[in-house]
Amino acid sequence: GVDGSRWHAGRIARATGGPVARNRERRRLVRMKRFLIVAGVVVLVLVAGAVAGLEALKSGAGKDRIARALTNTLHQPVTIGTMSISIFPTPALDASGIRVGGADSTAAPGVAIAGLHVVPELLSLIPGRTLTVRRVDLVGLVVSVRRDAAGHWLVPVPPVGGAATDTSAGASSAGVALSDLRIRNGALRVVDDSLRSSSGGPTITTITNLEAQMSADSSGVLVPSFSGTLGQTAV
Repeated sequence: GVDGSRWHAGRIARATGGPVARNRERRRLVRMKRFLIVAGVVVLVLVAGAVAGLEALKSGAGKDRIARALTNTLHQPVTIGTMSISIFPTPALDASGIRVGGADSTAAPGVAIAGLHVVPELLSLIPGRTLTVRRVDLVGLVVSVRRDAAGHWLVPVPPVGGAATDTSAGASSAGVALSDLRIRNGALRVVDDSLRSSSGGPTITTITNLEAQMSADSSGVLVPSFSGTLGQTAV
């Protein structure tokens, strides 16, 4: 009868939450959709801004500023060939065609770098701010030192406490602040003229798979700790 139909309709209304509950749920979904749209637009704007900043940084002027900062840090003239942009997982620049110093890459003493991975502070890309590089990975860095026949050590960069230019002033003049330098997949070559190999040439000892964190100041370059492999032995 009529009462039974009303009772059945009431059960359906209660099961579905009723018109008020449905309207509340609809409004919640609309708010969530608007929030997601706004959040998506903000993310797109941030990504676009990061890409624009990185595009400006990889140009000649930005590339030269990074090269000058590395020159002041390594106390060797550094030139950068080409730079490309990577967005994920962190907006960064990858550089290749790196040349350090005027000697051949296998010279000892000498420094060679296969590539750079440069991670800038995104807010520092805003015009008028000092460019701050949060991290620079020196990929495939090879440092070659030499011990001459008289037993004197020849190194390509000034040791801490040695004579060097003012790195902090140089970084300031370059307009770039380098906060963290890391060595990835590097190597340390020791060429010893005082010990001859069976072929008559100097002995060469190489530590490979070098991973380290570097710091530099006006007195030179410091590597407080590192890990690597000498033959089959971890060092």
